[in-house]
Amino acid sequence: MPLFQPLYKSAMILLAVAALLLFDSFPAPAQKLVLLPMADLSKGENGVNLAFTKTVETTLKQLGVELVSSNKVMLFMAKNKIRSYHYLDDFLVKKIGTEFDSPLVLIGTIAELDTPEPSIGVTFTALDTADGNPVWATSAATSAREQVRILGIGQPETTADLARPLLKKALAPLAKLAHKSELSESRDFQLLGLQLSPGYVKGGQAVEGTLKIHFLGKRPTLIAVESAAGKSYLQYDRRTDSYQGEWFAPRKDGSYKVDLRLEWGRERTVKLIKAVASYEVINEPPGLSMEIKKAVKVGQRLAFRNHILILPRISNIRPMAGWSLEIKKDNGDSVVYEEYEGDMPERMVWEGRGSDGFMLANGVYDITLRVWDLAGNRSADTRRVALQASAPKVLARITHSGSKANLNLSVEGHYEFPLTSWQVKLQSPSGKLLVKGKGTELPAILEFSPPEGVSYALVTISGEDLLGNRLHIRRQKLPIIAVKKKIKVQKAKSWVPDF
Repeated sequence: MPLFQPLYKSAMILLAVAALLLFDSFPAPAQKLVLLPMADLSKGENGVNLAFTKTVETTLKQLGVELVSSNKVMLFMAKNKIRSYHYLDDFLVKKIGTEFDSPLVLIGTIAELDTPEPSIGVTFTALDTADGNPVWATSAATSAREQVRILGIGQPETTADLARPLLKKALAPLAKLAHKSELSESRDFQLLGLQLSPGYVKGGQAVEGTLKIHFLGKRPTLIAVESAAGKSYLQYDRRTDSYQGEWFAPRKDGSYKVDLRLEWGRERTVKLIKAVASYEVINEPPGLSMEIKKAVKVGQRLAFRNHILILPRISNIRPMAGWSLEIKKDNGDSVVYEEYEGDMPERMVWEGRGSDGFMLANGVYDITLRVWDLAGNRSADTRRVALQASAPKVLARITHSGSKANLNLSVEGHYEFPLTSWQVKLQSPSGKLLVKGKGTELPAILEFSPPEGVSYALVTISGEDLLGNRLHIRRQKLPIIAVKKKIKVQKAKSWVPDF
């Protein structure tokens, strides 16, 4: 027994070595390659040539390359809305590798040259599904003239006949690469975006986050967002295929970046993605003030007759959510209200009209400008202006008693600003000047002698107020009204003694 024990051990070692040598002599099994439909440039930007794709597929199989079924590839393209390889990105390439356990994706183009005889040009690119990068590429072209056969026997007549020898030569290096390729485990993802609502907040206000992300392979065990407010884990919502969470913004003003934290398994393997999104904390309201131009300053008041310019001023510039302009009468009734989204204009013109487009009555109005930012902070400023779009109306009438008559001038109605100057001329129907005068204040009385046998006179009045409004009354007919004398009745102080 001791004699055969060493011999038995030696034989087992030799058998093991032989088995290893024999196993190493066989080629490693090749991974499946995914062939996308060949793009046909002669058919437009998104044109494909399925017949030529079949020719390429046959050539690869002859070279010993195992392919994923073309039906599965087409279903994958339809599901992921891939019309041609122009729509590929590195994530989709990685997704193809995960879906079909394939290390390589082959894309290619064909162009049929515009010549009288058959000719084609092809290009191929192989993409590594581990990172989406190209690892092999080639291009080739041929024509019927280059493939002239002896005695003209077997001359290529179709594009497929022309392509077969070209494809074998061009794709031979790819066959070797496909046998050497290995599929690596992927924990990749496609980040579609982290939406924060609202993006501008006040300190302490809640911020909601919605994450849209696609994963290749196993999903992370936990997903969190990190910012100056701390770490907040997101919950997966199967209905919307998104991750959602909420946290409270810091109290201090400023812009805060949000990082994304992905954690896998019990070992808590962490991948941190920096500055995926950001939000801004704004606590102070906009510094709003309003300046009025084209107005006349009368004492402490602003007045206008035609139009004014409203110039908003904001000291701390920031994104605005909206603004409004309101104009109220002195009694508080609103006559204008306009509200808009976004930033306010640099200047606005008000012509003294209401929201209905009609001219407003003379009077005092309060103009209030309001603005609010995206965080909800609000500011307002108010200015009071007096509108006088027409000169004060002057009422003229004639009274007389005996040989004397008076032209009485007075203001009709209420006006903020009286006439600063006026002129008047009274004439008889025949054109004779009866009285003429001027002044700066009303009411006024001008005495004149009325002509005999005349029952009326013609008056012409002109004037101007403080704002430049002009008054002009031309040849207004005024009746000459006689004033009856009042007889004063005196009461007797006592009875006549001897009555």
